[in-house]
Amino acid sequence: MKARKDLINCLKKRDILNNNGIEDRVLIEYGSGFFEMELYNDAIDFFEKANYEDGLKSIK
Repeated sequence: MKARKDLINCLKKRDILNNNGIEDRVLIEYGSGFFEMELYNDAIDFFEKANYEDGLKSIK
């Protein structure tokens, strides 16, 4: 499990989610990291942006 110190701050999260040029792979990596730390709301934000259905289903 990733350490909480590896979390991104809210401003970086906003910048990443508002970046239309970011690759889905990167969004899924961030979402998976949040998922591992049981921060499901943050994981959902990244999975939705990447249209990553498997990630979203894993949270349900």
